[in-house]
Amino acid sequence: VRVLYVRNLTQDCSEEKLKECFEQYGKIDRVKKIKDYAFVHFEDRDNAVKAMRELHGKEIGGSHIEVALAKPPFDKKKKEDMLRARERRMMQMLQGRGG
Repeated sequence: VRVLYVRNLTQDCSEEKLKECFEQYGKIDRVKKIKDYAFVHFEDRDNAVKAMRELHGKEIGGSHIEVALAKPPFDKKKKEDMLRARERRMMQMLQGRGG
């Protein structure tokens, strides 16, 4: 994972400000801010981990930020397979009751 999840951001904390803070730890591919959180995309995982360790709990724009490795999006196929398996189990349970 080369993406950091940054939360507890103030309204006036811009993507540009975040980029300035994080790029001292390595090359940034992009920054995407959404309300009070953001995703910071690093080119290199080691730099992302270094930035996370250094900046977690630091104050940016008057607020102490929380920094963690972003979780990759949930695999859609895995989710569909899980739902199908659950549906099969439910059907077997219902049929087992003699319904």
